[in-house]
Amino acid sequence: TEPWLSYTTGLAVTKINLDPDVAFIRSIAANALVCTSLMLGQSARTMMGKLGAIWFPIMVFSATGFEHCVANMAYVPLGLMYGADCDYRKWLYQNLLLSIVGNTVGGGLVVGGAAYFLYDWTTMLRVAEQDEDRMAREESATMNGSGSSWSVDYRSRLNTSISTLDHVPMLP
Repeated sequence: TEPWLSYTTGLAVTKINLDPDVAFIRSIAANALVCTSLMLGQSARTMMGKLGAIWFPIMVFSATGFEHCVANMAYVPLGLMYGADCDYRKWLYQNLLLSIVGNTVGGGLVVGGAAYFLYDWTTMLRVAEQDEDRMAREESATMNGSGSSWSVDYRSRLNTSISTLDHVPMLP
């Protein structure tokens, strides 16, 4: 049990004694990777695609040693219970609180903000309204005798279906 005991206590001491700036930045990156893996897993269509999409960001998160509040809630108290030379108060205020705030920023603002601006539902509504306006203009031009009704109707329906598919995010 000795290699595991010294590793656990050393990890707890290292995480507790991080500079606050470093802990905050690492926690932003940690939850950005976790939330990215969830979004990639949801967008994949097959089970192998889902596993592959989730695996890589989580592997990067684990290998780099970023600060995730849930992981720290497991490792740090375990190290403190095994006798790590640190204090609970220092862990709560210097590591855990900063990890919670950084994880919120990384998952909510970085990944959530990017998803909002990429897949905003009002953008899809605007595109649908523009397509409806264009179809109405083409239909009125057809009624005035400025073209073949079949070709305008076929082209407008084809363009509407293609442009609608371009702006819909891929869901499982």
